[in-house]
Amino acid sequence: MANYGGGVDGPDAASIVDALCPLGTIGVSEGLPSAILEFDLTSSQRNAEPQRRISGAIPPKFATCFPRVHQMEWSYNALNGTLPAWVAGEGSLPNLGYFKMRANRFTGPIPPAYGTIPALFRLDLGRNGLTGPIPTTFRDHPALGIFQIDGNAGLSGDLLGLVGTHLQVAMVSPNPGLCGPVPASVRFAVGFNTSGTALGKPCPPRVGLPEPRAGEEEGGRGAGVAVMGPPDPMPPAVGPAGAPLAAGVGGPPPAQAPPAVAAQQGPAEAPPVAPAPAAASGEL
Repeated sequence: MANYGGGVDGPDAASIVDALCPLGTIGVSEGLPSAILEFDLTSSQRNAEPQRRISGAIPPKFATCFPRVHQMEWSYNALNGTLPAWVAGEGSLPNLGYFKMRANRFTGPIPPAYGTIPALFRLDLGRNGLTGPIPTTFRDHPALGIFQIDGNAGLSGDLLGLVGTHLQVAMVSPNPGLCGPVPASVRFAVGFNTSGTALGKPCPPRVGLPEPRAGEEEGGRGAGVAVMGPPDPMPPAVGPAGAPLAAGVGGPPPAQAPPAVAAQQGPAEAPPVAPAPAAASGEL
């Protein structure tokens, strides 16, 4: 095991990898196992000032220096940038089972490639600045047992990406942006609770997607391009509040419907927009 303490005067991650790289490749050319299988750079001073913690980004060179590493721990440091996606994928770290990056300064999304690391058992990304949804690549992961994403205010969406896993521990709160149904694989794991989240409540509509057009809710959001397309200026099948609707709401109106609706509406055409939010909320 390489344990570098991290309590020194703010070394950067790249310089540490350069310094320790020779240890990781000892005996590899002779067909011997790598000298380092566990790489622990967790700061020994969890309450130290950031300038006394390891900073910068973990370089991709790490995978070359420590190709057989099973455990990577860089928690309680000052690492920044996005999470290193290069730890996953063919030719990277196929034996990686423990990946702990707790309490750093990582931002951006959780790389979907993490869900493809075959031996990954523990993923600890808690207390960073991560954003975006939980990747669906974790579904049915055969090895994942500990999943920790607590304390990332920017994570959002549901936990359906964890369906089919066999989690022993799941720490997901606080994360105010998490919402929606909770899979059984998460609900019954040790450490799971919904405090500081909206889990169990409907997720809001995804930003950037138009609301379904009035009358199309019966087909659901997955009904096809019609739901996802840009809304009509005035849905032809919907009249103002209290006005009768054309027969067969949701389907194409009869040929004479548009003139009749126009005659009833008069000059103000804004009210037909009002039913759309109610239809959308009812769908959720």
